[in-house]
Amino acid sequence: MASAPRFGGELPAGADIITRTGDDQDDARMRDMLAFSHGRAALGWYLDRNPEIRWVFLCRYTCPTVPAFLSRYALRLRYFDIGASADKITATVRKMDGAGLILVPALFGRDPWLDVADLAHRFGNSVHIIIDAAQTAFGHEDYAAPEPGAVLSCPRKACALGGGAFLRLNKVTDVDRDSVAALPDAAAAAAQKRQARALFRTGDPADESAARDLVHESEKTWPDTPHRMDEVDRALFLTINGQRHRLRRRVNAARLMARMTSIDITFPAVLAGQHGVPFNFPVLLPPAIDRANLLTRLQDRRVFATPLWPVVGGEIGGDARDYPITATYCKRLVALPVDQRFETEDMDEIADRFIACLSN
Repeated sequence: MASAPRFGGELPAGADIITRTGDDQDDARMRDMLAFSHGRAALGWYLDRNPEIRWVFLCRYTCPTVPAFLSRYALRLRYFDIGASADKITATVRKMDGAGLILVPALFGRDPWLDVADLAHRFGNSVHIIIDAAQTAFGHEDYAAPEPGAVLSCPRKACALGGGAFLRLNKVTDVDRDSVAALPDAAAAAAQKRQARALFRTGDPADESAARDLVHESEKTWPDTPHRMDEVDRALFLTINGQRHRLRRRVNAARLMARMTSIDITFPAVLAGQHGVPFNFPVLLPPAIDRANLLTRLQDRRVFATPLWPVVGGEIGGDARDYPITATYCKRLVALPVDQRFETEDMDEIADRFIACLSN
């Protein structure tokens, strides 16, 4: 028996807006987009390609798997807070020895707060810059790649695919293409995720439980070495209408913004202007609100919101004073769904349920 409508959580199969066929023109466009199984596979390939990189400077508010992965490369990791200025980042980089990499985040799918072209100009060829648009499906098309550097996007997170991450280099060579083509795929992990999405589509509570187990197993299966995108996911991606994908998420986020302005919450600064392609709709709860309790109440009402990365706050520990905005996000942020399976009336229902839970 199907349960009540489910708002948020993993995208079910069929969630994407399919209007393309994956023709020869798409294949030509994909020629300069290096396709990997997932984001860490793409980052690993880039680091292997550029062994001179000795350190990485990244935002403290990030998925914990990223610094854990980078540490395996014996890289020195340094962090900046959300909203850090180019001048502050430059001052720190000037003190670093050897070649390095700056990961510039496009948080929540919004445009980076840093001017990447300006940042690249400050360092010339001594520092690589990657725009980390992992919370987008089409960031590899939407942002220009710095030199030296790249743009990373992860359609596996924003589309109903099993896997998939794209790396767009400023200059891609046949050697690069051949290198990626020669990689093994991660077909087993991708197939598990697609199977989970098919189960989520049924709406049956028993299937949802089995789907969550498959998602968990899939995430454990992703390798920490470079792998390419499998052919099933590549073909699926080429059928997705990118323009409608972008528009639907923007319209949904704008609707939630309009509904939320009258209640006692604040919005992260990166939402200003609503630029970019929203991955979700983050809000900052009042300090008095018990976030864990609120998330439970939302889940009971079939709204699957997320706190994203609260674990980062625990890792910051006594250094929270150095990353005050990150510390705030770790404690108070809740992200609501705005993805392409939903329309205006769905956004209204999510807003109504959220406001009701907030006021109880």
